[in-house]
Amino acid sequence: LQDQVPPVALEEIYGVLEEEFSRPWQEMVEYFEDKPLASASMAQVHRARLVGGREVVLKIQRPGIREVIAADIAVLKQVVSIIERYLPALMVYQPDELVKMFEQSITEELSFRREAANLLHFQKMFRENDQVLIPAIYRELSTDKVLCMEYVPGYKITDIDQLSLFNITGQELALRGIGLYFEQVFEHGFF
Repeated sequence: LQDQVPPVALEEIYGVLEEEFSRPWQEMVEYFEDKPLASASMAQVHRARLVGGREVVLKIQRPGIREVIAADIAVLKQVVSIIERYLPALMVYQPDELVKMFEQSITEELSFRREAANLLHFQKMFRENDQVLIPAIYRELSTDKVLCMEYVPGYKITDIDQLSLFNITGQELALRGIGLYFEQVFEHGFF
């Protein structure tokens, strides 16, 4: 899995949008930015404007990624059977269980509806915390392969010049992040 990969051709992205919605996606979207904001192994993100003016991002699953992941998992299962047969001492590490956990986790990641539900849960968890902004989710425009959410401008955590404009150091930001992570785990039991 990579977070910087070549983008999928626009025709394929449009194909996913057409496949996922019961009506032409152009009826809901008045502007679609051709160049993705981000392109990763499982999806790419495009900025858009909905009819009515709301600025959003559309996270669109890569066509065929489910089949690619299924093939990768099949290869991992084959590797486990080879380990079991030729390197039985390594079975103490339970590679079969690791593959099962990976398969469950990646399958959950492929469901953008689940991701939308998780984001809504995070909104509830952090509604009283002004240090956290969770983008609004547009459920009516979100499917298993498309996630539509509010566009929130921002900067990469590694952009030190931008951090200095907000009077925060990298160390302070890291400490806030760690604190929020601990809150997720120890107070909410959800991360």
